[in-house]
Amino acid sequence: MKHLKTLGLATVAAMAAMAFVGATSASAGHLCTGTPASHCGTPMVAGETFDMSIETSSLMKTTGGTTVATCSTGSLGGQLANTGSTTETVKETLTAVTWGGCTTTVDTLSTGTLEFHHIAGTDNATVTSSGLEVTIQFLGVSCLFKTNNTDIGVLTGGNPATTDINGTIPATSPGGFLCPPHIVWSGAYEVGWPSGTVHSNIG
Repeated sequence: MKHLKTLGLATVAAMAAMAFVGATSASAGHLCTGTPASHCGTPMVAGETFDMSIETSSLMKTTGGTTVATCSTGSLGGQLANTGSTTETVKETLTAVTWGGCTTTVDTLSTGTLEFHHIAGTDNATVTSSGLEVTIQFLGVSCLFKTNNTDIGVLTGGNPATTDINGTIPATSPGGFLCPPHIVWSGAYEVGWPSGTVHSNIG
């Protein structure tokens, strides 16, 4: 019985270790420039500018599918806060999140941060957002939505690289029953800087 108990504890420990390694390998990495994309090329470093702009339009809907806002232009831009590594994700401090040509008033109150989690075996990364606060006029009231480690889409490596936004953001404002409890943000963004090939890689 003691042997079986020891074996069971060892198995649990091994599974936990494997889960930790898996989580680390799925999250760590660099944002890289240059070709080929089979390896990192040149890692982007802390302080470098990373900007994305809307390709066609950015759409915001309720979870039930009602369109709240459509914006024809806009951008996500800032500087990398770190270089990333085999054990650390790349983080970006956003300094500007803009919206233009919108069907209703959309304003950014706080830009927050982005984090890029490398997807193993690809040139891509899952993108999460924290601290982005956006107000949207809906049915005559101002509704506030805020990200908190929210999965907002996938960066696809290429020349240019693109980010397909598809994230559900909770409401945090007063505004009563007129404000939807969540907003679904979707759209395609193109990396404008750095120019050329940008991709995610471990090393």
